[in-house]
Amino acid sequence: MALVTCPDCGKKHSDQAKSCPECGRPYSAPQPQTPPLPPAKKKGGCLKTALIAVGLLLLVGIIAGAFQEPAPEEVTLAPRTPAPEAEPAAEPAPAAPVVNSPQAATPEATEPEAQKEEKSPEPEFDFTREDFQKRFNAAAKELQFQYQLVASKSNDTDPAAPTPDGSIVWGGTIGKNSACSVFSDAGSKKIQSILFFVGGGQTQQDGLDAVITLGAIIMAMSPELAPDQRRGVLEELNLLPTANFGKPANATRGKVTYESHANETAGLLFITVKPAGEPTIIDVR
Repeated sequence: MALVTCPDCGKKHSDQAKSCPECGRPYSAPQPQTPPLPPAKKKGGCLKTALIAVGLLLLVGIIAGAFQEPAPEEVTLAPRTPAPEAEPAAEPAPAAPVVNSPQAATPEATEPEAQKEEKSPEPEFDFTREDFQKRFNAAAKELQFQYQLVASKSNDTDPAAPTPDGSIVWGGTIGKNSACSVFSDAGSKKIQSILFFVGGGQTQQDGLDAVITLGAIIMAMSPELAPDQRRGVLEELNLLPTANFGKPANATRGKVTYESHANETAGLLFITVKPAGEPTIIDVR
């Protein structure tokens, strides 16, 4: 049996009573327990203090549970794989082969060799660009050629354009279909190499001018050669009308090496003249 509080007089009595024994308030059915009215201040203070104490105990329990160490059963169930023991056997020890490897050479050890290569001078002729221009124009006059080697219009007066390696490049033209680039040492002014662009043109006269230009080049660079020897150079360079015409070739006469290559698409013959040495064909496509 439980006690209920009468909503009219506030007295407590049995929940089985059909009416309040104090004030006579009738009940239609047994009343469920209702929360009591706010008690007096003295009683309320005790209840509040109790609730606060219970709350503090719960809070302390929660905090203690959060920092509580895991049970021994959970620790023993934690997986322990042998993988970490296998990692130390990664063998980072092959340092000795790397040290003995040629690739382990320090930059300081290789720099002197690179410096030696940079300091090695380029082979050069014993004459300057001005000397060659005079030689070529004299040969052209002897061959009764109508054109002379002159500075190209893209250059200023007495053109001299320095390159990154310290060479001087001079551009010249020979008639309307041919040109050349003369590479000279910036210090000595001596010629290092000459690259000729000989065009065949569109007419028969243009083709004849190309042949005379080739002859004048050989006469200027190798004046000691006789006419039949000059023809031999042209034949060796595949510059005569044969089945091998235009194929890359080279020929050396004395201190001069000639290299040739034809670009049929552009309709040009490329002739390189340089001091005698290991020939290297310049393939201009």
